[in-house]
Amino acid sequence: MSGGDVRASARGHAQQAVIGQGVQHNYFYGASGSARPGVVLSTLIPPPSILVGGHDRPASLAAGLRAGIAPGKPALALLHGPGGAGRSATARALAAELATEFTDARLEVDLAGFTPGSAPRPAGEVLTELLRLAGFDGADIPGGTAGKSRLWRALAADKKVLLLLDNARDAGRIAPLLQSSSFHGRCAVIVTSRNRLNGLDTTLDVPVELLEPEAAVELLVRVAGRGSDEPSSGALAELARLCGYLALALRPVGALLADLDAGTPVRVMRSANRPLERLTEADLEAAAAFTVSYEALTADLQRTLRTCVWHPGPDFDAGSIGALADSWELGGDSAVHTAQLLYVEGQYEHAGVLYEQVRAAATRAGDERARGRAFTALGDLARSAGRHDEADALFGTALEILGGVADTAGEADALRGLGETARARGDQDTASAHFTAALARARQADDAAGQGYALTGLAHIARQRGELDAAGRLFAEAAESSGARTTGSVWPTPVRGLGHVRRALREFDAAERCFRDAMALHQRAGNRFGQAYALTALGA
Repeated sequence: MSGGDVRASARGHAQQAVIGQGVQHNYFYGASGSARPGVVLSTLIPPPSILVGGHDRPASLAAGLRAGIAPGKPALALLHGPGGAGRSATARALAAELATEFTDARLEVDLAGFTPGSAPRPAGEVLTELLRLAGFDGADIPGGTAGKSRLWRALAADKKVLLLLDNARDAGRIAPLLQSSSFHGRCAVIVTSRNRLNGLDTTLDVPVELLEPEAAVELLVRVAGRGSDEPSSGALAELARLCGYLALALRPVGALLADLDAGTPVRVMRSANRPLERLTEADLEAAAAFTVSYEALTADLQRTLRTCVWHPGPDFDAGSIGALADSWELGGDSAVHTAQLLYVEGQYEHAGVLYEQVRAAATRAGDERARGRAFTALGDLARSAGRHDEADALFGTALEILGGVADTAGEADALRGLGETARARGDQDTASAHFTAALARARQADDAAGQGYALTGLAHIARQRGELDAAGRLFAEAAESSGARTTGSVWPTPVRGLGHVRRALREFDAAERCFRDAMALHQRAGNRFGQAYALTALGA
C-alpha cells in the first residue's frame, strides 16, 4: 500500500516498526516463539561444564542483574579482565542462569574486539545480524546504523530479550545495541571486554581476574577427572603456576592429565624457552590472546610493554620499568646490565635486540663508551652462536672505539672476547696472548671482574695444555678475585673450572665441593644453564 509520501507493507497481523525515511513496515510476532518463521530464539553458547574460583558464581551475579531489570531501565552487566582469564565462560554461565526468564530472544554476538586477524565489528554490522535473526529480510533493514538501531529498539520495546555481547573493544560500538529509556520491556545485556569500558551505565561491574592458585589447581584436577589429594599435588601446584593461572591454558593442560602424571608436563614446560611452547593448543591460544591485546595498545604503551620484557626479575613496578625505559632510550648501564642477565639466562635473541637498541641509542647520543661496549656484547652473542669471524670483527671494532675514549676496562673485555674466539678455534697461543693483554688492562683499570674473566680464560688454556697445577692456581685466583663469591651469575664459572681440575687430579672430594659450590652460586643467580653444567659435572 502507498499513499502520498508514505509507503507501508503488512505481514500477518500488524505490529508497527517505524524505520524512518517515510517508510513503515508492519510485522507479526505472536506470543509463541514457534509461530515466528525464521526467528532463532536462542543463539547462546553453553558455558563450560566446569567453573571454579570466582568464576562459579552465576547465581549471585544473576540475582544482582535481575534486581536491575525494570521498565525504562535496561540491566547491563560488564565483565572485564585479562585475556584467557575466563570472562566469556563466566558470562555464558550467567546467561544460562537467566535464560528461561527471557522468552522472546536470547542472543549471543561476538563483537570481535580482540579476535586474532579480525577488526572489531561495527555496530551497524552487528545490528544487521540481530535484525536478520529476528526475521527481517535484507531489503527491510535500513542502510544506516541509526536506522538499524531504531528498528532494533522498536522491535524489542515490549519484549523480554537477553543479549550477550562478547569480546567488546570499546563502549562506542555497544551503545547503538542498547535499549533507550523509553522502552517498556524486560531486557538485560551482558558485555565482556578486556577493557574496563567507561561511559556505560552498568548495573553490575564485574572484574574477572586470574584464578587464585588453589582454584587453578582445582580446575586442573576437575578437568582431568582426578582427586586433589593425590601425591602429585605439589606438581599440580607447579603446573598451575607454569600456566600463569589462566583458565585458557589450564583447561587444555588439565585434559592432558587424564593420561599423564602431573610431573610429566611440568618437566616439559620447564625445559622449554617458554612454558607452553611444546603444548601446541595452549600455546597458540595464549599467543593469540596476547597478540590481539598488544596490537590494541597505543604505540607508547606497546613500547612500555616491550620494556617489561627486558626486566630481569619476576616482578616490577612503575619505578623500575620507568628507570629501565629511560636507560633503554639513553643506552645507559641499566639496559646493558639487563641484557647481560638475559645473555646469562640463554635468552640470546632478546639480549641481541636490546644490545642493538643500546648501540643505536648510544650512536644517537654520541656516547662512544656505551657504543663500544655494545659492540663487545654483540660479539659475545655472535661467538655463542659459533659465528667466530663476525665475533672477531665486532670485538675488533669495540677495541678500536674503546681505545679511542681511554676506556681501559672496556678494552680488557674486548680483548677477552678475542681470546675466547681464538680458544674456540683451537688457537691456544693467540688466545693466551689476548687473555694476557686483557689481564694487564683490567689490572690497570683496577677492574676485578675483568681480571676474573682474563684469569679464567688463561686457566682454561692451561687446563687444555695439561698444565693442571697452573690451571688450578688460575681458577682459584679468578674465583676469589675481589668479592667473587657474591656475584652469582659470573663467578661460578671459575669455581666449576677448579672442580674439573680437581677431578682430573683425582681429588674427588675437593672436586665435589667445587661443583656443589658452583651449583649453589648458579642457583642463587637463577642461572639454569649453570646449574645444569654443575649437576652434569657432579654426575661425572
